[in-house]
Amino acid sequence: MNNARRTAGAFQATINAVYWASPYRWFDEILKSRQNEARAVRQGDEESERELFWLDRRYIFSDFYILAWLALSVGLYLAHPQLPHWAALPIALRCLGILNKELGVVIFGICKVTEGTSLSASGRVVTLALVNYLTALFCFAALHGILGVMDTGSFADGAVPLAPLLQAMQLHFALSPAFPPVDRASYLLVAAQSAFVFFFATLIISLFVSILEHRSREDRG
Repeated sequence: MNNARRTAGAFQATINAVYWASPYRWFDEILKSRQNEARAVRQGDEESERELFWLDRRYIFSDFYILAWLALSVGLYLAHPQLPHWAALPIALRCLGILNKELGVVIFGICKVTEGTSLSASGRVVTLALVNYLTALFCFAALHGILGVMDTGSFADGAVPLAPLLQAMQLHFALSPAFPPVDRASYLLVAAQSAFVFFFATLIISLFVSILEHRSREDRG
C-alpha cells in the first residue's frame, strides 16, 4: 500500500511539474492569487463578489486559452509547408501538454480551475477535453507534414497537402494510418499519435463513467 501511494505521489508530482512548463499555468497562478487575496478578507463563509469575479476570470482565461490553441493548431497545419523542422518541437510539446492536463484532471483532480475530484463542472470539462482532442488532431497533422514521409501512391495533393491531415484523422479516429510511413521518423510519429489516442480515449471513457456514477448517486440521494 505504501509503495502504491509513493508511486501515485511521484506520478502526480511529475504531472504537476510538466504542468508548470505551460504558460497557461503561470498566468492562471496570478489570477488564482488575486482570488485567494479576496478569500482572505471575506466576511462569513459565502464566497464574496470579488472572489467570484476572479474565479470567473480564471474560467474565461481557461476557455480562451484552449480555443486559441485550437485556432493556432489549424493555422500551424495550413502553414506547415513553410515551417522549419524545429517548429515540430513546440507542436509536439503542446500534444504532450494536452495529455498531461487530462491525466491530471481525470486521475488526480488537478490541472484545472477548481481542483479536486468534484464533477460539478463535468459538462464543461468534457467539452474542453473534446476541443483539446481536436487541437491535437491538427497538431499531429502539422507534425506529419513537417516530419512525416508517407507513401501516398497516386493521391493528388494541392498547395496545402491534405495527406498529413488525412493521416492524422485516420489515426485519431481509427488508430490506423491512412498511408504507410516510409522512414523511421514517420513510424515513430505514427506510434506516438497512436499512443496519444489510446491514453486520451481511456481518460475520456473514465471521465464519462465517473460522470454517470456521480449522477446516479445524485438520483439516489
